[in-house]
Amino acid sequence: MIEISTVIKPIVSSISKSIYNSVVSKLTNKESSDTKSESIEKSIEKHICKSLNWASQFQHFNMAAPVDIEDVKIELKYVIPRKLQKDTRTIINEDELLDYGNHLLIVGSPGSGKTTTLKGLVRKIILTESKTQNDQHSFPLVIRFRDCSNVAPIETYIAEILGIKYEIDHTKVLLENNYYVSVDGTDIALVYVIADLLDKFNSLVLLDGLDEIADSNNRVLTSSIIRLAELLFQSRIILTCRSGGYQETLNGFSVIETAPLSEQDINDLCRAWIPDNTKFIKELKNLPYFDVSTRPLLLTNLIVVYKNYGYLPNQPTDVYQLLLRLQLQEWDEQRGLSRNSKYAKFGADKKLEFLSALSFHLLYKRKQTTFSRKDLLEVYDNIHFSFELPKESALDVASEIETHNGIIAEISEQNFEFSHLSTQEYLCAYYMVRDSLSYEFNRYMLEYPAPVAVALSMSSRPSNMLCVIASNDHIINSQHAKSWSIFITRLLIEKPIFEPGTMLGLSALKLMFMFERSGNIQEEREAFLSINGMEESLNKIISLCEVTEESNNGVFLHIKFKGIVDIPYFVRLPIHGWVTKEFYYKYLNI
Repeated sequence: MIEISTVIKPIVSSISKSIYNSVVSKLTNKESSDTKSESIEKSIEKHICKSLNWASQFQHFNMAAPVDIEDVKIELKYVIPRKLQKDTRTIINEDELLDYGNHLLIVGSPGSGKTTTLKGLVRKIILTESKTQNDQHSFPLVIRFRDCSNVAPIETYIAEILGIKYEIDHTKVLLENNYYVSVDGTDIALVYVIADLLDKFNSLVLLDGLDEIADSNNRVLTSSIIRLAELLFQSRIILTCRSGGYQETLNGFSVIETAPLSEQDINDLCRAWIPDNTKFIKELKNLPYFDVSTRPLLLTNLIVVYKNYGYLPNQPTDVYQLLLRLQLQEWDEQRGLSRNSKYAKFGADKKLEFLSALSFHLLYKRKQTTFSRKDLLEVYDNIHFSFELPKESALDVASEIETHNGIIAEISEQNFEFSHLSTQEYLCAYYMVRDSLSYEFNRYMLEYPAPVAVALSMSSRPSNMLCVIASNDHIINSQHAKSWSIFITRLLIEKPIFEPGTMLGLSALKLMFMFERSGNIQEEREAFLSINGMEESLNKIISLCEVTEESNNGVFLHIKFKGIVDIPYFVRLPIHGWVTKEFYYKYLNI
């Protein structure tokens, strides 16, 4: 077991001294020097302790206590994204990230290991000696955007971590002048002070989950990150974001993505959890979604389900269902415990419905993934009557759920989050599938598309649900390409079973019209067209289209009459748009 205080004391002392001597001793305020120096040291020590604890532990649904992450972690690999390279894919090892040189944006699908990567970097910086000349980082500064309730320029978060006080000048309009410190009586933009300090002790700024910031605030935060990156010379920034959540260029950042687990990686991870894993791996290879089990989180989920049930589910959504059942119903039984709910009718099924309603209201009503006690009280006030729970028992119910299973965790005093974002998205999807207001899916699609993809996979007729969404002309728009990119990326992970036919063909054709108007998501377009049943469905609908215009590169397709065509009542006619000649003749002649 690591003695954290012994490890971090020299780091804290060095950094706090540097900050105090460089800036804080010159700040114009009434605090005494001793008080300012002590405050900085405590702030830094608290942050490093919190970061190292976070980076050293792993806890899954079915674990009563966390384990040392080194016991269950494997070294991940990274590649240059396919759309950003021309030739072969360059493989980057985890050890090379500290020596990479540039600021980095790490992208990847949910559960692909982005956060685990940052945890590994924290441990390397604090616990190991540097191996190369470029790896001289002495201080990992970690910011998880999931924990941030209010979005502000990045320098304000860093100032709070370092214990530096700043002021806001509401009379100044420009973002870079809004936040400042007064040094020797002169106002200086906070971002310049922070950049100078970070460089003095070669910090590595680790920013986790850019995609977890709502689009309305994302631009403010992103621009401040770019501005800080431009000012750094010795320090670096490593930022993570889900695939599909990143489409705009971040000036000064190199982009890499988490690579799928190799066969050897899968064997190594399985061996860490199941010493005799031959039977498990054999069953795994027969699953219809084996290709997406190369994500560390999903593979770990599958291992946990297999250890407890002795078999593997057919669909990824079944995995979440079984894991939640383990947590809500069987967690105590496996340990010989007897925990009767203090609320007689608040059993496992009701807890699942309560958690799904809570998740939905946070994601779509409040636009949050973490929540305070105040947030919980307000959401609880809206939903408690549906579960026959006492009106004034919001905090008691949250505590009971946490005590029973750990699906909701208290991350700091009066602040909570779901144990993993994918869990929250599944619960949200569970609520959406049971909700009768299906027309609202179009709004959900634009606001937060990932749970919609999960809900579609859980629905009894995924082809119908996709057709409902794709039939809304407002969201089949090239301006919403980012939402569709996220949606399709998640859809390919969840592996819904589409019924071939008119519904699927219409949906695909309308999406193709949109793809032709947007040049940013061609990789997702090709993956979408590879879905089982897609060729048959597109052939059926394209054979009924009329070509009304033709150019050198494309044809303009038109469907005007329903007639003998089995077009749903909610689909507005006519349907028309451009596709490439290659696409048209390929699916016409199948």
